[in-house]
Amino acid sequence: KFYQVQILSPDDFMICNKDDTLKIRVDKPEVIVDKENLLREALENIEREKLLVEYIDIRFKDSLVIKLKK
Repeated sequence: KFYQVQILSPDDFMICNKDDTLKIRVDKPEVIVDKENLLREALENIEREKLLVEYIDIRFKDSLVIKLKK
């Protein structure tokens, strides 16, 4: 469940969950539905590897970028 959408620019949004532990960067909010399987697989891998993630960027056509926290 997502709680907040931050508008970074007209074609750049950050969608966050309620406690800000998950942030997903998109070029339009409906992309989350279009890339549901890719996002689900990424989230499973993040959980399995216990990675600390700053945000997930799914603005690109057939891929996503996971920015890890330092």
